[in-house]
Amino acid sequence: METFFQKVADFLVTYGWAVVIIVITIGLISYFNVYTPEDVEVESCSFGYALQCVEKPLVNFVTGDVSVLVKNKVGYGIHTFSWNKGEGDCVIQSGFSVTDPDDVLVSYVGDTVLEAEDTALLQFTCGDGNGVLGNFNADLGLTYYNVEEEKVKLVSANIVVVRE
Repeated sequence: METFFQKVADFLVTYGWAVVIIVITIGLISYFNVYTPEDVEVESCSFGYALQCVEKPLVNFVTGDVSVLVKNKVGYGIHTFSWNKGEGDCVIQSGFSVTDPDDVLVSYVGDTVLEAEDTALLQFTCGDGNGVLGNFNADLGLTYYNVEEEKVKLVSANIVVVRE
């Protein structure tokens, strides 16, 4: 009759080689840089603390039009949005708007207040209308007026969309 320790030893001798091969494979992959996280571009949408992306940003790669649905996470009303020119794959040329997703006639550029937890549709055009080549990665600055503190605030935005 086999003891417990004999069973453990038999298991390790039988299956231990598989663990050794896995560890060696991982070591070789790391040593030769076969896979580096920088090679993989992950879709993301970030507006810091002020706004939260509600859905994946939509990018028309042919025209350069970008649409992002965001929620006001500041805690109180904000309005008078504007963008800086941007970096990366997007230098905003024209067509910037911030509207109510249910009623495009309601614009938050100006005095109409986007209340806390409400959503807005940000739309803009990158470049000169010739589209975006490859994946889309843009760093933008969004300026808004904080109604509660009566101050102008700037948040950094990063939008990454992988071309399918």
